[in-house]
Amino acid sequence: MTTARVLDTQRLSTLANAYEREIVRFLRDLVAIPAESCHDDPVIQRIRQEMEKVGFDEIRVDAMGNILGRIGSGKTVVMMDAHRDTVGVGDLREWAWDPYQGKVEDGYVYGRGACDPHAGMAGMVYAGKLIHELGMCGDCTLWVTGSAQKLHILKEGGIRPDCLLIAGPTSLRIYRGQRGRVELEDADPIDKMPCLVREVEQLDHRLRQDSLPGKGSIAVTEIRSEPGLRSVNPQRGGTAGESREGAEIQRYPVEKYYPTRVLDESHPLVQAAIATYEALFELPPVIGKWTSSTSGVGSMGLMGVPVIGFGPGDEEVAHGVGERVPIRHLVKAAQFYAAFPMMFADTVTRR
Repeated sequence: MTTARVLDTQRLSTLANAYEREIVRFLRDLVAIPAESCHDDPVIQRIRQEMEKVGFDEIRVDAMGNILGRIGSGKTVVMMDAHRDTVGVGDLREWAWDPYQGKVEDGYVYGRGACDPHAGMAGMVYAGKLIHELGMCGDCTLWVTGSAQKLHILKEGGIRPDCLLIAGPTSLRIYRGQRGRVELEDADPIDKMPCLVREVEQLDHRLRQDSLPGKGSIAVTEIRSEPGLRSVNPQRGGTAGESREGAEIQRYPVEKYYPTRVLDESHPLVQAAIATYEALFELPPVIGKWTSSTSGVGSMGLMGVPVIGFGPGDEEVAHGVGERVPIRHLVKAAQFYAAFPMMFADTVTRR
């Protein structure tokens, strides 16, 4: 008998909805803590506190400040991740409300990080509570991580997952592809900077196109200044079918290269995600891809761990002054995260 047949979707839905207020409260607590990069220790401690409350079996913070929470100790290892830090708030005058208030209005939670990354973390932590209470762990080990350096977890953390689910905002769609990233650099005298920027803009129109990841791209993301010299940093978005050599553009040397990765829809990881969605919501999911590069390009492209994305909230509002997440997304994401590990293990076993 398959997991899809024994999964008590009604009981899972009822319990997830019963925890809606707690999920929202936890999310609002996370939003209330400023968590810009290198200043996010308090949010790590708040995540630890909630993991302890809902009954994670093991919780630790590694040397890089990644928080890792484990449930179960089965054969199939599933890792779910949301980055732990947020972007800044920018000019506070552009906000119609306090970005750290966690305002709740008209079925949404508003604020910095409400969509990315805190919504995914809130859903994953409460998925742990659902798994415990409904006995859904099976022959699985689930790691829920809040990362700053995901590759450190995979290289040094003693965890080698069979798959990675990134809980960033996907509008509850299943993402199976992401663009690669190429970081290039060049240095020239100050008076040549305008010409270099125009050259990069012209190159952008001539890059490779692919149906799922989309067209390759290049844009100047940073100009560093020294006396008499400036260093221009064009960041290159890779696409399918490119190589490191193909990513090199004329005079710009490749500083860092993260290859594009796309999973075929027949891949067991994608099939398990589809089966989970259909079992829970009785509808076919929308399959898509990230419009930008994510940390998954390192996990999959460099470490060989297959990656998908599924998360609450809409990618286009993340990091903006109107950042928000629908509360109904939080509850559905928690259901999905709770059911997915067993469904993935079942899919791998049957294959």
